[in-house]
Amino acid sequence: MDINNTDDINDLNNSSDTNDINDLNNSSDTNDINDLNNSSDTNDDSAPLHDPIKSEELIIKTYLEELKEIAYTEEQIRSMIDSFPFSDEVVNSLTEAYAVKVVDIAKEHTGKGLMFTDILQEGNLALFFALKEFNDYVKTNPDKKISKHFSDSESNAEDKYKLFENHLEKEIIAGINAALDEASAIDDFAKDFATKANLLDELSVKLSEGKDTPPTIAELAKASGMTEDEVERIMKMSLDALNTII
Repeated sequence: MDINNTDDINDLNNSSDTNDINDLNNSSDTNDINDLNNSSDTNDDSAPLHDPIKSEELIIKTYLEELKEIAYTEEQIRSMIDSFPFSDEVVNSLTEAYAVKVVDIAKEHTGKGLMFTDILQEGNLALFFALKEFNDYVKTNPDKKISKHFSDSESNAEDKYKLFENHLEKEIIAGINAALDEASAIDDFAKDFATKANLLDELSVKLSEGKDTPPTIAELAKASGMTEDEVERIMKMSLDALNTII
């Protein structure tokens, strides 16, 4: 399993200081990885896979072990950054190199509506596309500070590396937040739908009392305060969901 495999196109550090690119490997090194493993109590490999929480913990443990094996040195990372404009091969390698950074950032967004593996996937996708589109970003945003550093061969290297990491972090966070917002919107819709569907069920029973026929759409709309179109849509969705279950 390789969540970071770009063929499939698949904490922030406690400090926001990105001056030293060593943060990539050092602040997110095996100590951080072991912290996540220990806090998740993933030592019980015999946990049944039908338990979604235990299953996810095992997946995360395997993924983190794989990241240890593909760690890149600071020199290798800087060499790839200096190769700008990036080839597809460099994009893939940098995606691997910054995978631990995604883990750090993902850890800061847990408990907000998505499983940790889903957050990792969204973060890795955001990272991949940020790298994939970076060549065009520099071309189309010439006035950006980061673009000037990558366009000027005489620019300060340390500033370039720091700006590059900041750019990637912002894109990763934006991608994760977009996924969380979408999940929240879906959850809100589901709750609203369930509330209205239950109300229509209750009203259907009440309005049917003493009658041989069920209430009409118009009667349900008037009693519920919804429009007829909304009542009809909710009833159709409820019926579709029931048929799917059956």
